[in-house]
Amino acid sequence: MPGLLDSLSLGSRAMQTHQKGVAVAGHNLANVNNTAYARQRLNVTTAAPVSTAYGLVGNGVEGTAVTQVRNTILDQNIQVETSARGALEAQQEALQWAEAGLGQPLAGATDGAKGLAGRLSGLFEAFQAAAAAPGDSAERSSLIRQASDLAAHFRQVDQRLGAVTDSLNESVATDVTAANGLLGEIARLNEQIGRAEVSDGSTANDLRDLRQGKLEALSRLVKVETATNDLGGLEVSVAGNTLVSGNQVSDQLEAFTDADGRTMVRTLADGTPLDLTGGRIQGTIEARDGAVASLREQVNLTAGRLIAEANAIHQQGFARDGTTGADLFTGTGAADIGVNADLVANPNRLQLASEAGADGDGKVGAQLAQLANRSLAELGDRTVGQNFNQAVADLGSAVAGVEGSLADQRLVDEMLGSQRQSMSGVSLDEEMTDLMKYQKAYAASAKLISTIDEMLDDVINLKR
Repeated sequence: MPGLLDSLSLGSRAMQTHQKGVAVAGHNLANVNNTAYARQRLNVTTAAPVSTAYGLVGNGVEGTAVTQVRNTILDQNIQVETSARGALEAQQEALQWAEAGLGQPLAGATDGAKGLAGRLSGLFEAFQAAAAAPGDSAERSSLIRQASDLAAHFRQVDQRLGAVTDSLNESVATDVTAANGLLGEIARLNEQIGRAEVSDGSTANDLRDLRQGKLEALSRLVKVETATNDLGGLEVSVAGNTLVSGNQVSDQLEAFTDADGRTMVRTLADGTPLDLTGGRIQGTIEARDGAVASLREQVNLTAGRLIAEANAIHQQGFARDGTTGADLFTGTGAADIGVNADLVANPNRLQLASEAGADGDGKVGAQLAQLANRSLAELGDRTVGQNFNQAVADLGSAVAGVEGSLADQRLVDEMLGSQRQSMSGVSLDEEMTDLMKYQKAYAASAKLISTIDEMLDDVINLKR
């Protein structure tokens, strides 16, 4: 009798083990499209043997734990590369906004027919035409229209680039808010994992998957460092500042406006400015304060030198009515450049002659036209047009550099993703095989119990 009862217990334990195996395989299959999921395996071991008169007798099988197939070092590498990709994607996005705000084809910066480059060329051509026919009112009116169009386009470009800068500031603030939300979720998951694992001594696999997903989402925004504390909880740091310790958010990020009007990032508790080295936030700041700021500065410098040089020449000339000393342009840069309203109202007051009363004299107009070819020390010994074209070329180089780096980064991400998929990803074929294996084993265990039950009936019926 004890032998049969022991065998009955053996079969029951085997059924429970194989039933758990079916559940694990089904759980894996259910998460086949969950990229944050690491496949799980049921650890199966031989049950402790039973001591009998015949010696130790096998006692069947039991499931000891459900474990994840996950490589911690690979996960950490993916976090690092996710931060690098986030920074490059943010830079690419910012530079594309700047390109759109510029309204100038980057591949054709010297194309004299498009954008600001085209309008600059058009202005110098209008200077030349008016110098050739200073007594022609139509040419004078055409020059005023060309100058007004150029001034309006400068203002528009400056406004657009300013809007790009404002959008990038908002992006930093938005990403900081999102990062703080993820920090809170990671702390809550730390608490849930600790509570679950302490209560039954097992590993909270699904909660750990969720936490890893949150860490990688956070890594996309800002580069993080992680470590396990003495109590087994996860600590999360940014730029050397611990923000999550176990189940507590010990500090947060804060977006603030510096003296130059730029949105930067610091810790909330003590206001320490952070030197970020990865993630979308860092990429946005780098593009905003680098290529975008440089482009806006050069556009403004180009407009400012055009105003100063053109006015200096124009002031020396004489209008058809003999007046002199007037400016051609108003303003000091791209933000406020305009054309002298008196000249707009009366193009005959354009000062194109080199002396009063010389109606056919266009020497000053010719000097204005020659400004197109004059190298200026303030522009790095470049002409006004060359300086603008160089600014556009610099933006084009920045865009090409970021896109090249991003293409390389995507290859790295794909390789790491493939490695993790081969190790931790769910294989439909493998899980279906395991499902069938456990199902057959379950059926066999059930048959064992049924057989022992019949044997017990036979033993009981011997007394009848």
